[in-house]
This record gives sequence, C-alpha cells and structure tokens, in this order.
Amino acid sequence: MDEMRAMLDDLMGKHRDVPLTEREKFVKERKFSDQDVCKYYLCGLCPYEEFKRTKNDLGSCPKEHDSNCREQWNRLSEREKERYGYERDLKRWLDRLEAELKKRKDANLARINATQKNVYLAEDQAALDRMATQIEELLLGAQVKGERGDVDGAEILADQADAIKERRDALQRDADTRSGNNITKGLVQSVCPVSGLILNDEEGRLRDHHSGRNYNAWKKVHEKHAELEEKFEKRRRSRQPERSRSPRRRRSDRDDYSSSRRRGHAREGIEKKKTEDDDSEEEEGQRVFTLPGAKIDRVLEAIRALGGKIELILCRNEQSAAFMAAGHGRRTGSAGVVLVTSGPGVANLTTSLITATCEGDAVVAIGGAVPLSQRLKRTHQSMDNVGILRPVCKYAVEIDSPLAIGEVIGNAFRNAEEGRPGAAFVSIPMDVMVDECPEVHIMTPVKPPSMGPGNRESLDAAAAALNKAKQPLILSGGLASTLDATIALRALLSIHPIPVVSTFQGTGTVAKEMAYLYCGRVGICRNQPGDNLLESADCILAIGYDVIEYDATLWNNSKEKKTIIHLDAIPYDVDNNYCPDIEVVGSIAESLRELTSRLTLSASLSPHENEHLIEAKKQRDEFLEGIEVKHVDGLVHPLDIVSGLQKVSDEFDDVTYFVDMGSFHIWIARYLVVHRPRQLVNTNGQQTLGVALPWAMSAAFDAKKNGTDMTEKLISVSGDGGFLFSAAELDTAVRYDLNFVHIIFDDMCYNMVKVQQEKKYHGKSCAVNLGAVDFVKFAESMGATGFKVTDAKDVYPTIMKAIGIKGPVVIQIMVLTPEEFVEAGDFLVRNCPTWSWESGDDSKRWSFLPRNKQYLTTKNVPCFRRASAIESYQDEPQNQSHDSEEGYDYLPGTSNAKHSVYDIDQGDIGEDEKNAEDILDISNLDIVDEEEIDEGAAPCAGVGLTESQNQVAGDHDASVILTRKYTLIISYDKYYQVPRVWLIGYKEDGSLLSHTEIMEDVIGDYHDSGRKTVTIEQHPHKNAGGSVVSIHPCQHGAVMKKLSSLIAGEKGFNIEQYMVLFLKFISSVVPTIEYDYTMAFGSP
Repeated sequence: MDEMRAMLDDLMGKHRDVPLTEREKFVKERKFSDQDVCKYYLCGLCPYEEFKRTKNDLGSCPKEHDSNCREQWNRLSEREKERYGYERDLKRWLDRLEAELKKRKDANLARINATQKNVYLAEDQAALDRMATQIEELLLGAQVKGERGDVDGAEILADQADAIKERRDALQRDADTRSGNNITKGLVQSVCPVSGLILNDEEGRLRDHHSGRNYNAWKKVHEKHAELEEKFEKRRRSRQPERSRSPRRRRSDRDDYSSSRRRGHAREGIEKKKTEDDDSEEEEGQRVFTLPGAKIDRVLEAIRALGGKIELILCRNEQSAAFMAAGHGRRTGSAGVVLVTSGPGVANLTTSLITATCEGDAVVAIGGAVPLSQRLKRTHQSMDNVGILRPVCKYAVEIDSPLAIGEVIGNAFRNAEEGRPGAAFVSIPMDVMVDECPEVHIMTPVKPPSMGPGNRESLDAAAAALNKAKQPLILSGGLASTLDATIALRALLSIHPIPVVSTFQGTGTVAKEMAYLYCGRVGICRNQPGDNLLESADCILAIGYDVIEYDATLWNNSKEKKTIIHLDAIPYDVDNNYCPDIEVVGSIAESLRELTSRLTLSASLSPHENEHLIEAKKQRDEFLEGIEVKHVDGLVHPLDIVSGLQKVSDEFDDVTYFVDMGSFHIWIARYLVVHRPRQLVNTNGQQTLGVALPWAMSAAFDAKKNGTDMTEKLISVSGDGGFLFSAAELDTAVRYDLNFVHIIFDDMCYNMVKVQQEKKYHGKSCAVNLGAVDFVKFAESMGATGFKVTDAKDVYPTIMKAIGIKGPVVIQIMVLTPEEFVEAGDFLVRNCPTWSWESGDDSKRWSFLPRNKQYLTTKNVPCFRRASAIESYQDEPQNQSHDSEEGYDYLPGTSNAKHSVYDIDQGDIGEDEKNAEDILDISNLDIVDEEEIDEGAAPCAGVGLTESQNQVAGDHDASVILTRKYTLIISYDKYYQVPRVWLIGYKEDGSLLSHTEIMEDVIGDYHDSGRKTVTIEQHPHKNAGGSVVSIHPCQHGAVMKKLSSLIAGEKGFNIEQYMVLFLKFISSVVPTIEYDYTMAFGSP
C-alpha cells in the first residue's frame, strides 16, 4: 500500500486529493525556501529526476518540484542566490558525481587496457612507457605554471609534451608493425567520456547510446557543473579587483570603499583582511580556528556578522587549534589562521608554532593582548606576547596602531608562506582592536614572488658533479614533496634513473612505476637500507632537505669525501656535517628541470647501487608476504597494523595518513609504501606528541568544504600517550560532523622513551609506564564510534569497516611489545624465586631484548605423573566432588574435564579459605561452557606432596611412576608478540627425554589433534642438541586474549602480571609439570 501511495505521489503529486481550486491556492502559498521544495530543481537540475529509469537511477526525489517556486527563485538577484547557498549545495553534489564518474572511467579504461592492450616488443614497450611518463610530468608541470599565472612557461612545457607525443605516435606505429598488432574493426572498445560506459566502434550502438537517457543525463550534469564553476569563478573575480589593487587606488574607488569604513572599528579591518586572504577556488572565505576570550570578542562578533563568509571553528584548546591551522598550511601551501585570546591563550600556542616552523607548515596566529597602557603592568593576562613567541616563529610583531593592521597582517601571511614556510604571529592589543580610525586600507598580502631556477654556474657545476659520479644518489627532503617539485623530480628520474632515499617528510616523491629506484626512508635511527646507500654514495643531490629532518651527523660522518649538492628554495645553514660543495638556490621545480637538461647519465645503474636497491626491495617484499599470509589471534604486532594500513593504501588511491610521534612512527616510516606526495604526513622536526588527530581534522574540514568528505579517506595514527594530548578535540570533530579514522597503538607506556632509557641504563626505565584507558568508551562518550582490536586478523577488516562509517571513528589496538615482555618477566622473577633471566648463546642474541634478559628459565621442575592418567580419569565414575577445602583449584584443560592444581600461595587451607574470593583465580574464568564440564575432577598425584608420598599416591594404580625433571624456558615470539614455552625433559638418571616421551606429559588434545599447539622446533636462544618441544603461540593467543579481558573487567589488568597469567594457562597444557609460581594472581 505504501509503495502504491509513493508511486501516485510521484506521478500526481502529494496533494492529488485536494480539490483543484484549493490545490492552486495551496501551491501559490508555497515559498521556494520551504523545507519540502527541492532546491536542486530550483537551480536547474535535479539529479534524481535526470537519472530516473537509467543505470544510475537514484530513486525518486523526496522533495517537491514546483514551477512557481522556481519562478520565485529565478527572480532573485545573484547576490541573494549566493546568500541562500542552494547552488553551492548542488555543485557539491555534482562534484561528488563527477568524482565517482572519474573513478568509473578509470576502472573501465583499465579493463579495456587489460583485455585489448597491444603487445609490443620489450624495448618498444619500455620506450613507450618512458615517453608516457615524460608527457604526464610535462603536462602536470604546465598545469601548475598555468595556475600560477606563468603562461609562457606553461606553453613551453605543453609544446615539449606535444613534441614527445608526436615521437611516441610514430614509435607506436612502427612498434605495431614490428609486433604484428592489428585489432579488427568493430571490436575496438573505448570509454565514453560523458557517461563512463564501455562502448565499441559499431555505428548503430554508438548512435543508440548517444540518444539514450543515461548519456543525456550525464551530459546535463557536465553542463550544469561547468555552468556553476563558471558562475563561482565570476563571483570570485568580481571581488578580485578590490583585492589585487595596490594601496594606490584611484581616488574615487578609495572614497567609495572608505566611506563605509570611516569611524569604523579597527576590528572590522581585521575580519575584512581575513576574508580577502582567501586563496581557495570556492566562494567561501577563510577558515579560522579559535577559542573565545574577552580580548578578541569584538573580532568574533565581526566575523559572526559576516554571515558565514569566514568559517569559524570552535576548538577545545589553543594548541590543537594551531595544529589544525598548520595542517591546512602543509597541505595547501596557503597559511591557515588561528585566533586566540590573551595570556594563557597565547602561551598555549608555543608548542604548535615551533612545530609549524620546524616542519615547514604555513600558519598565521593572531593573539589578543591587554591594552597598550597596561602591557608593562602586573595586570590580568599581561605578558610580552611577542617576546615569548618570537623565538619560535619566522615573524612575530605587535600592532600599536589600527592604521598598521593591513600592512602587518599582509606581511604575516607573506612571511609564513615564502621560502621555507613556517609560523607568523601578530599580537593585537585590545585598545588597538576596538579603536576608531579615520580610514583603514585593507592591503591584500602580496604572494611570494615566483622564483626561477638557480644560477647557471651552480647548475652547470651540479650537473658536472653528477655526470662524473660513480654512485650518485638523491636525498629527497620535505620541500621536495610539494606538487610542482615532485613533478619535476619524477621527470628527471624518468630520463636519468638515479637511486632515491627520502626523509620521513619527503615521502611520495617517487612514482609507483619508478619504485625500483626507491631505497626507502631515513630518519631518527641509522639502521635503514637507505643509510647503506647514503654511506656508499660519492655524490648526493639533497633536494629540499633541512638538517632537522635527519641529522647530518648520522649520515655524513665518514672519512671518505662526498660531493654534496644542496638544491633548495633557501640557502643552507652551515653545519659541521653538512657543508655542501655546490649550492643551487631557487625554485626547486625549475632548478630540477634545468638540471635534467644538463645531465648525461647512463640509463643503467651500477652493480653497487643495484645491490642496495635489491636489498631494500627484498626487505619490503619479505615483510609484506610474511604478514599477509599469517592471521593469528592474540596480541597485535605493530607490523600487523602497518600491513593493514598498506592494504588500505592498495585499495584506495585517495587515502592520506597523519602520523603522531612514537615507536610506531618508525614502524610506519620504514614499511608503509606510498606514491603520492604528502600522502604520509608526519612530525620529525620537534617530534611533537598530539599532532596527528588535529592534522586529520584539518584535512576533514577541507574535504567537507570541497564535497569530498565521503570519498576521501583520512586516517590518523598515534600512541595511547600522544592521543590524550589532543583527545579533547574528538568533541570538536563530532560537533562539526567530520569523517576520519584515528588508530591508537595502545601499549600503556611511552614506548619510544622507554626503549631509549633501557638501552642507556642497562635495561632500566623510569616515568614511562601509563595506566590502562578504555578508548572505545572514551570515544563513545564524545559521540564518536569506537572499536577495539586485539587480533592481527581483525586489523584490516576493522579499518575498512571504520572507513565506511560517517563521523569520527577511533580504533584502539592492543600491542604487547618486547619491552613489556621484559617488564612482565622481571615481575615473575621478583615474585617467583625459581625463575631467572638468561643471556643465551652470543650467536643467537636478539638485539631488541636486553643482553642479559633474552629468555626466562626454571630448572629441575618435577613431574610425578603422566598426563594420560588425568585424561583417563574423565571416563571413570565421579561419585565424589572436591571442595575448595581440599586444596584444589580448577583450570581449563580439555573440553571434557577440569584438572586440579594446588595453589601454593593459599598455604594451609582452613576457615580463611572462605575469604579467598578476594583473590582472582583462574578457576573463576568462564573459558569453556559449563555444560561441557564434569562436576568432579581428578586430583593430580604428587601435587604438593613429597616424592615418597607420591610413590604411595601412585600405588592405587598398581604401578610406580618414575619422577622426571624439566627445564622450562619462556622466550619472546617476535612475530606473534606473545611469550612461548619450551620444554627440555630429563629422566631420573639424568639422560634427556625423547620428544615422544615429553609428549606423554602433554594433554593429548594439544598435540594429537589438528590444533598442533605443541610442536617440535629449533630453540631461538640455545643450542640444545637439536630441536626442542615447544608450546606454540598460534593457538593459545585467543585464550590469552579472553583471559586478559576478563581479568581486566574484574580486577584491573597490569601488564606486569601477564607472565603469571600466562603460566596459569600453560598448566592446562602440561598439568603434571609442577613449575612453581609462588604468588596468587592479583596479589600486590
């Protein structure tokens, strides 16, 4: 019935039952601004209507299409239409449709190329690929120059691309002849540029397609999209003359402008300045991140009065607000803006602004201040704003007159964006902000001038050095990862294949098809494959490199002389380890293009270069293959998380990562492969905690403004410590409905600091351990979505699920690191004297564990009875039940029986046993279903008894059980990130037990069935005469996970106690081997 009613509504209108006379009256009373009126229809195109009954059918439009309302809309002026924003909403939808269509066209084109691609000879194919890359780079370069107004430069590059196209077409014809390619007429397929569908060249099919509804719907979409783009461009240009004119305007223009400003407040000049600083292609103004305060409330009121021309973002703290503004600056090159109040508001900017200056992020910070007459007094929030922030900024001034507002803010933007970008700060005293002035000239900041290439002599010298080098190398720094510099670098590499390493900031500069030239990233630790290449290179071309990215003392301290070429937009700072022989200062992109034309390098690499490149690729491939094929329950290795992120990158081209500082930062920097400039955004200059979340939010604001918030994938990553530095901004993300995913590496400590301390202080650390936080509940309390991951196999699916959820999503991933293994082992040794640390064989020592703490061991552990005796007991009649007063605690073993083990910590069992509930015991954990467990349980002979007593206990079986002795070893399994037990057994005469004999002391389910929990392998630390029986972690990870979570829920789980919990579980596998744990789990 509802479907029929909806169909009639669609055909006849919702008011079909209203009499005609009343219906006309009703229609006349409706206004175009009513909620039930389709705003897309008003603007001239409703996608619902156009795509009806096509392959792209969007369903029926939920709003009314009223021609009278459209007439009302058309009578409005362009200014009034702009104020309503309906056309902007339509354009955003059309932007999304165009983006989806582009993906479809690309996918269909790839399908055609895969099924209909001509096959050429190898040398012809290589030449065609090389020419295609050159054409692409030249056209991208022409586009960049055109956007910057360099028409002549754009034409030169376009002409070069056309010349290469002609040579490519000629080569392709010759290649077709040589390879015998010929595709029959009528079978040639192509992608329709309008609809994105796959077509063949048959005339009848083409004619039908071009007259079809789907084709014409897409044609209207393209036409409307182009019309709206042109309209917004005209609106933007209509404001351009006022912005672009110099202060020396014609008198009439100045009078017209200043008439509305005379006697106006200086604050209005400030907000006008921000509006005119807009660099976006959209019609909206600048975005300002802020926290309110009395010293800036006049500015906030002026922004509010503008009615949305300036987007105001209310943040939770000033540091994060400035991080968001700086994030905008890094991505776009145009300075982001942050506005804060006086006193603590300004002081809280310090960390953010020094980070922006060191990282090269353009940001302009505006801070309020006390009136000029009070700045030298000890009054409320009085302090020297400029004195505090000058050391951390490129430019820091205080305005002392409203007449200077325009020029000061103009210079702030200019300084923030030119050369190596950074932070600029402007302090505005309260009296200056509200003072009246006769006239204010709004001075648009002049963009930094477009630089040309470096001087000819430097370029010639650089080319000569590279041409004669035996092992040249390119070091790609942060400024090399800008779009135009990346285009120029890729063009150089396509002609002259030089090996490349990059700093952590210089990511994505090498194209995917040139990945064989890339030797990875370098930074922080001198242990990367790229470091080997830096060591062996005799000539290094450092592009856009700053020593703060990777200290030169770590890579340029060899006695052998290297020729270093500094190619950058600014001169280098003299350093003992970085004093280049040749300096090329100018536009990085232009200098690279000039350098490319001067190089005469061979197209082949030297054997030594190949060796390092092959080794780098081998390490990456081994990692990817190794992680991809193994899915294991239990704690998550950091590389499992990187593997999940890599799969996301392979799935989506538009994913961007924002990485905080921590030990995970090194894992990601080494192994995550990206091929888009600044696709991986990280901090290394100040190594600031708490940057990733605000950076991702800044990108989400831009995506929302551009209409790509549901298609662009934004993922930020931090540790549990770094996340809480800016976690309050999760509320901001929820309030503004931002779409991104934040991943937390949760190891409950400042792991990177802890590792350094333990290396310096012989395995000891201090002030690094953190408490457990339920980040899922934290996220949900803010209104966000939260997930918790404890299994490696769940990492990628959880990320993919989170990407599809609207709004911010937090993923907490639990990580057990080698450092935590040592911490848990120390706890075991302190509380259980029978256990001790061992160093093992020098040849098998692991570098990620302390030298004297390679594994744990306990020796001479008695075993009085075989496990088979316990297993056979489950088949006997159970007429008696054993109370806790008998001294038995139940442990999970096989699915059909419980195995009792005496807990030494309980001592003599008596009346005090009734109060034992305060001690959490393994018997209370619901690991198996109650229905599957017998109420009775077999006591283990010999548990808690002397050897002679055990002989008596065995007499009831009419046999004497010989006592065995075991050495138990606990090592750290690097892949599975969990402890691993090894068993070495001895007979009464001291001879070694065979593997078969050891298996007699293991519950059969763990080695006889397909579970294969107990395996026979080589010991990682000892030469134990061959292979050793091991309790493999591949199966017990899931149980350990559940044990940990249950205990955490009841008592609170400290990572130190992990080993004790682990041993309690292992007793279910080898219940008759009586290793001693002299404390009850959960005791202090």
